[in-house]
Amino acid sequence: MVRFTAGLIVPVSLLVAEFLWPESRFIAFALSAGLVVAALTGSCLMGRILSRMPRNKVTASPTARSAIASIPVATREL
Repeated sequence: MVRFTAGLIVPVSLLVAEFLWPESRFIAFALSAGLVVAALTGSCLMGRILSRMPRNKVTASPTARSAIASIPVATREL
């Protein structure tokens, strides 16, 4: 998903460079260079950075009981 998003940003930044802000072509260059490095080395630095973010940490797979227990309970009648 990370490579797809980066690949999508490249043509968008090129379109922006063509019609609105010429300096955005450097965004396209930096992302495409990162994609080339990721393809040659087999590792994606952006993916590694994103995987270390707190939201992407999973301690264990949830059980049915813990999933049901995490559902909020309404405090008053609707």
